[in-house]
Amino acid sequence: MSTGRSRGGRPAVLSKDKIIRAALAVIDAEGLDALSMRKVGERLGVEAMALYRYVPNKAAMLAGVVDHLAAQAALEPPAGGPWTQALESFGRRYRQVLLAHPAAVPLLATHPVSPEIAEQLLGAILTPVDLDADDLGQVHFAFQSVAVFTLGHALAQVGTPPSGTSPQEAGDDYYDAWFDAGLAALRRGFGS
Repeated sequence: MSTGRSRGGRPAVLSKDKIIRAALAVIDAEGLDALSMRKVGERLGVEAMALYRYVPNKAAMLAGVVDHLAAQAALEPPAGGPWTQALESFGRRYRQVLLAHPAAVPLLATHPVSPEIAEQLLGAILTPVDLDADDLGQVHFAFQSVAVFTLGHALAQVGTPPSGTSPQEAGDDYYDAWFDAGLAALRRGFGS
């Protein structure tokens, strides 16, 4: 039975945020399939049972990792400029976050972001502009489209290279050009 103490005999200082960060560290180091309450507890120096006080189960821990990564893509509201510029900045930032944690990309592709984090992300795009109801609907569609495009692109980049292409041939330049072209097309399409 866990005493809530670290292996060194001192009381363990846990929080949901520390647990989520440790879970992400396990995913980064060992892959998504390696994630378990036991491994996260080991990383934090506590018994797995101590984690349940902060995170009720593995599913909640996975949801926390998704929200943690998505929140990193939130931008400071830009000072003026069209909303499509903020939308493009979001796409670029989200891609950076995803590529920094390639083993977690499939998790984000299969688990939705919480409504609170989605609102935080969208708020950065909506803050600098005055939109009527019709425009607001378009911004929601644009935001979802860029998020899905960026996530799908990251899945392609961290996965197997295109057929007939060696991993060396399908390098960062290839994926950067592909991403830039797609993001620019989305921005133009939603900006018209």
